[in-house]
Amino acid sequence: MRFSVDGTGVEKAPKNGKPRVVTVPPPALRAIRAMPVPLIDDYLFHTARGRRLSKGSLSYMWRPIAKAWQEHGGRDLDLYELRHAAATLLLARGVTPGDVAIQLGHQDGGRLVQTLYGHPAEDLARDRLRMAFAGESDPSVRRAEQARG
Repeated sequence: MRFSVDGTGVEKAPKNGKPRVVTVPPPALRAIRAMPVPLIDDYLFHTARGRRLSKGSLSYMWRPIAKAWQEHGGRDLDLYELRHAAATLLLARGVTPGDVAIQLGHQDGGRLVQTLYGHPAEDLARDRLRMAFAGESDPSVRRAEQARG
């Protein structure tokens, strides 16, 4: 990514001022490759009227998705929260905070990722610990562990 687009649609340097490479998940990459080649300009995504996407148009297009999510029991979901969800899911899949930081464009080695999103790994660790101790009161589990050990 060489630039970002502000709320008015003007291209500007990313917050950190440096271009970055974003790794696209394979299913999303397949979907992008299946799209027809844009004839209008160098941008891949456009509005229904052929204009380049802006923050406002993205927000407008997000509304029916958020509404459907709420109708199926989800809470109010802002488009920007997808960024946070992606970070949380990457951590839950075992990606290091430093690698998640690179994907998000952070340059702090993963400190902010650990501060904001570090809890999923802690929650998973607690689940594994609970599972490890789940059979403590069951004598047959203790006997099986002693036989292995």
